[in-house]
Amino acid sequence: MPNSHNYLFISDLHLGAGRDLATGRTALQEDFLHDDAFARFLVHYAHKQAEGKAIHGPSSGHYSTKPWKLVINGDLFEFMQITSLIGPGPFTRKEKRYGPGTRSDQSVLKLQIISEGHELFFQALAWFLAHEDYELIILKGNHDLELFWPEVQQQFCKLVADSYDNWKEYAGIGCSGDSPLPADLILANKLNEDSMNVQFPPSFCYEKDVFYAEHGGQYDNSSLLGSWVPCYENPTLPNGTPEPSDLIRLPIGSLFMRYIFNKAELYHPFAENMKPELRYLIWLFKNWPKGALRILFEYMIIGGIFLTGKKFNDLWHNFWGTERPPKVDKGQEGCSNPEMSEGFCTEFPAMQREVAKNLNKKAKKAILWVALSLWSRVISVIFWLVSLHYLMFISRLIWNFKLIDTEHLWLTLIFVVLATATWILAIYLFDCADDVLETPFLREAAQKINDLLAKDSNGPGKVPYYIFGHDHQPFLQKLNSGNEDNGERPWYINTGYWAPEFDKDNPFRKMYKLTYFCLMPGSPDFNKTPIVLEWLPEASRPKVAVISEEKP
Repeated sequence: MPNSHNYLFISDLHLGAGRDLATGRTALQEDFLHDDAFARFLVHYAHKQAEGKAIHGPSSGHYSTKPWKLVINGDLFEFMQITSLIGPGPFTRKEKRYGPGTRSDQSVLKLQIISEGHELFFQALAWFLAHEDYELIILKGNHDLELFWPEVQQQFCKLVADSYDNWKEYAGIGCSGDSPLPADLILANKLNEDSMNVQFPPSFCYEKDVFYAEHGGQYDNSSLLGSWVPCYENPTLPNGTPEPSDLIRLPIGSLFMRYIFNKAELYHPFAENMKPELRYLIWLFKNWPKGALRILFEYMIIGGIFLTGKKFNDLWHNFWGTERPPKVDKGQEGCSNPEMSEGFCTEFPAMQREVAKNLNKKAKKAILWVALSLWSRVISVIFWLVSLHYLMFISRLIWNFKLIDTEHLWLTLIFVVLATATWILAIYLFDCADDVLETPFLREAAQKINDLLAKDSNGPGKVPYYIFGHDHQPFLQKLNSGNEDNGERPWYINTGYWAPEFDKDNPFRKMYKLTYFCLMPGSPDFNKTPIVLEWLPEASRPKVAVISEEKP
C-alpha cells in the first residue's frame, strides 16, 4: 500500500566487534559507540506514533499515526574489521594474519561476534520490529557486502529474534529499569525469524512517489566491484563456472581495509573514516611524512604481497580506468529490481560507471597535486641546505677576516626566499588535493538517476527525494528538473553517518554527528524543503543538523 508508513533513514553505522562482555573493553577499531543513543532514538519515534494515535485516533488515517519503516542505507556492519578467528580451523596464513574471509560460514560467525558486542543495539532493533506493522530495510554497503549471503540474512533475523526473547525475559523479571527500551507500549509476544518484517533489497530501495534510496558506494572507484561490475546486486567473485562462487568480490577500499587500514588504525584510529580513503594518505604525507614512509613500508608493501596476481591487476585497472573484456558471471551486470523498467535496468550500470569515472579523474588530479607537493618539499629542503651552506661560508669570512661578502649574502637571501616559497607551495598543493575530493559526487549520481527515471516512459516515475549515504557528509541540495517553475525540483539528501567524524586539521579530535532523515508522507511538510536532523544522545531528542541554503 503506497504511503502506508513514515520513514527514518540512517546509514554508515559501522558496527564492529563492540564491547567484550567478559572484560568490559571496547575493541580498539570499533567505530559505533552509540548503542544506547540508537535505542533511545527508536523509542522517541515509537512514542511519537503513540502520541499521534492518542490525539487523532488509531484508525483516523492521520499521517502521525502511521507505523515506522527504518531504512538503514548501507554500511550497518564493519565485517572487514572482525579479525578474530573462530572455530576449529585449519586457518590459512592469510586468515591468521588478517582475519576470516568472506565465505558465508565465515560471515555468519563474524555477524555473531558483532551481535555479542552490541547486545543493546540488537535488542533495540527487535523492540522496534515488535511494534505492529513496523518494518526494517537494510541495504548493502561496501563494508557489509556479506549481507548478500542468504545465510547471513537468516542469521541476522535469528539474532534479532533471540535478542527480543532475552529482552522480554529481562523485562519480565523486573530488571528493565536501566534499559532505555520501555515495556509500556503494545508489543508482540514473540518475534518469528521466518516472518519478520525485514527486507534486504538487492541494490537500492524505491518507493513510488516517495523516495529512491541507495548507499552510494557503487559510484566511488574505491568501492566498485571491479570496473565492469558496478552493481552490488551480486557481489560474488566470478569463477567462470555454472556453480555460484563461495567468495565475495571485495572492492579496492575493502582490500585496503583488510590488508592495510586495519593495521594503520593502530597508529591512527581515524584512518578508515576519512572518505575517500585517498584523503588519509594525503593527510599522512602532509602531517607525518616520516610515519607515512613507515606505514607504507610496514603495511602497504607487506599487505601488497597478498594483492599480487589477479587482485593487483584488478586494482591497477580499476584505478586507472583501463578497459578490459567483461569477466562477470550471469546476473552480475545490471539490476533486476522488479519495480523498475527494463530500460532503466539496462542503462543503470553504465550510469554508475560514468559517475565513478568522473570521481576517478578527480582522484588522479589529487594524486598529481600530492606528487607535486612532495616534489616541492624536496626542492625546498635542497634550497634550505644551499642557504645553510652559504650562510656558514659568510660566517667564516666574518669570523676570520672581518669581511662581509655581499654577493654571497644576496645569494643566501634568494635561496631562503625560494625555500620558503616552495614550502608554502607544497602546503598549498596538499590543500588543493584535499579540496578536489570535497565535491559531493553522489549529487551527480542522484541527478543522473532522476534523469533516467524522467525519460523512462515505461518506468515508475521520478520521486521527490534521492537519499544516499557512504561519504559521511550530511548534505542537502536541489536537483535540476524540467519542472522548476512549478516548484517540483527533487532533492538530493545525504544522511551522513553514526561513526566518528575527524577534523581534517586535527583528526585526533573525535566528533560525533548522529545524523538522519525523517520522512512523513502526507504531512504538510512532505514536499517542502527537507531537513537533515541530528540525534542528541544527552538530551534524547533531535535537532536540526543541515538546512539547505537554496530557496525552495
